[in-house]
Amino acid sequence: MLSSESAVIAETGYSWFNCQKLKLPKSCGYEFQMQYGSIGWSVGATLGYALAFPEKRVIACIGAGSFQVNARDVSTMLRCGQRN
Repeated sequence: MLSSESAVIAETGYSWFNCQKLKLPKSCGYEFQMQYGSIGWSVGATLGYALAFPEKRVIACIGAGSFQVNARDVSTMLRCGQRN
């Protein structure tokens, strides 16, 4: 499922713990934020990564609580026509 044309965004918490076990291929992007341990950042980060790297397939690993913090960002993704 993951390739050099993929990127993984790992949300703080359980998502991050599980994503640490992934075997990522070379050039596969991987972003996480553990500096402050804040939740909800990954939805917007997914949008930003997809806009910055349109050639990458962005896979976001987000828990339900974190997603609810910024679910409205998904409407921005749809309005911008994000397909990656």
